[in-house]
Amino acid sequence: IETAARALRCGFTSIMYDGPTQPWPDRLAETRELTRIAHGMGVLVEGSVSAESRQSTVATPGSWELPPNDIIEEFLSATDIDILAIGEGSSDLDPARVSEISRTTGSIVSLHGGSQLSNEQVDAMVASGLRKCSVYGKIASRSLSILRGRAADEGCSLLDVVEATRSGFAEGVRIEIERLGSSGHGV
Repeated sequence: IETAARALRCGFTSIMYDGPTQPWPDRLAETRELTRIAHGMGVLVEGSVSAESRQSTVATPGSWELPPNDIIEEFLSATDIDILAIGEGSSDLDPARVSEISRTTGSIVSLHGGSQLSNEQVDAMVASGLRKCSVYGKIASRSLSILRGRAADEGCSLLDVVEATRSGFAEGVRIEIERLGSSGHGV
């Protein structure tokens, strides 16, 4: 919590908090405390739950089951978070379940590991009520492609590499924001 509080004092504008290996009561208490601190500074908090949350285990990426309603309800009522991360990218995620979670909780619903999914799968999740999807892997891949092309140029300087990295990330972010229909929208 102290590390997150320092980040907030440094100007971070949102916090994502997992705590997946902690005992469930401790995880709820720490998430609630972090949310109290963040909300006092006008900052949003994202917290994650999975079907395994009460067991204090970390799910294998790509196999995370969407959490049942009782875990979601307990987590939301105990923590007062703003954004609910309900799973990690997996080809067997059910858009109908995402829709149900979004509709019944009224929360901003998030998915981690979206880079593991095809664009079509992410689009189906967004159409079902997903409002935040982590696609860092896709953005980093685009940036690396641009960087590799620039670094292969004879006479490429360190400043050229830095600029290629920056512009590659900017382009990747722009592409994903537009593809997901998020351009001009904010929380």
